[in-house]
Amino acid sequence: MELNGLLAKFRGPSDPHSAGNPLPSFVLLHGYGSNEDDLFSFERFFPAQSAVFSMRAPLALAQGGRAWFSIDFEKPRSEWSNHEEAEQAIDQLLGALEALPAAAGHALLPPILVGFSQGAILSLATVLQAPSKIRGVAAFSGYWNRDLTPVIPSAERVPPLWASHGEEDQVIPIAWPDTTYDELQKQSGILVDYHRFKWLGHGIDADAFNAFRQWLNSLSETI
Repeated sequence: MELNGLLAKFRGPSDPHSAGNPLPSFVLLHGYGSNEDDLFSFERFFPAQSAVFSMRAPLALAQGGRAWFSIDFEKPRSEWSNHEEAEQAIDQLLGALEALPAAAGHALLPPILVGFSQGAILSLATVLQAPSKIRGVAAFSGYWNRDLTPVIPSAERVPPLWASHGEEDQVIPIAWPDTTYDELQKQSGILVDYHRFKWLGHGIDADAFNAFRQWLNSLSETI
């Protein structure tokens, strides 16, 4: 399916015709160089009565795969990310979120964004720009990019934020989330429920995913 110009894989609720309250929804955002198939492999772990959307990033890379925004690894770290493309991706994603209930054919709760690497960076930037439209964020192997948050909302407006990172990550050093999540809390009082995993590299292992599922279960009885 296509949502505001973004292609997505979809897994609907097991009983799409059931009446009642709005259902939980989840939007999965893959990392740089990957595609929508990557995180969609987790769809079976989400509640049967929920809607799961795994989005394809808008930019095609010459080496294959997709990206939410370009990265120039030859530049200093502060100039790596193409901020204009990132802002366009955030706007496009927010438009796609508006289309989720119609696509699912069911009333939905605001989505929980589940992002990996660049998808995690995008998820955190999106929720801090539009906190009322999102129910929560889980950020695997990412960090908070201050440049993508022009205005930081008040802490009471921000939904729950969860993150994990491997201490052996060679792509995004663990010092980045360590530092930026601490800065976010000090600057605005926004707390990230942050988990470090000693032997983990740039990825999601069983321990990280189990910690994520425990966080989901703690959010609400409807998850």
